[in-house]
Amino acid sequence: MTAEDRIDPAGRAALLALARASMRAAARRRPPDSVPPPADRSPVLDEKRGAFVTLHLAGRLRGCVGTLKPESPLWEAVRDAAWSSACEDNRFPPVGESECGEIDIEISVLSPMKEIPSWNEFLPGDHGILLAKDSRQAVFLPKVATDMKWGREETLSALCKKAGLPVNAWRLPGARFWIFTAEVFTDKK
Repeated sequence: MTAEDRIDPAGRAALLALARASMRAAARRRPPDSVPPPADRSPVLDEKRGAFVTLHLAGRLRGCVGTLKPESPLWEAVRDAAWSSACEDNRFPPVGESECGEIDIEISVLSPMKEIPSWNEFLPGDHGILLAKDSRQAVFLPKVATDMKWGREETLSALCKKAGLPVNAWRLPGARFWIFTAEVFTDKK
């Protein structure tokens, strides 16, 4: 991610406020488009970018949803991901209104994805990775390998497991890989 692509402090604050408002809308069972875009936003917030929003409650994962593809303006991708993280992550029950004040929000703004010819080019902790094989795929954000203290092979094996593939499928013909980086920021207290 180049310096021009980075989000300035005001943009970060606007995105975090937008994500919190969207999470609260989800908790109140209101649609994501009930949350207006930031009124005063820098041009980068209108660029089409992929983004993920991760929710933590008491230091534990409470939801994480996003989009890899840059199909909508960044502010909209963040708004929709925050809403979905709060009520559509099937690993968790929907966020309740009483939880909203206690949840920390983390936003990952993604660089464009780049297909790599070999898994050897994947650098755990620096890169996020998407693995696709046959009709299955799974993705890890860059911080997953760091948080789990995984090396390259452990990350790829865990990614296969997440995709419902044999843990060694990343070594087999037909496995494809895309990498990306992420700018990550949070409102953690």
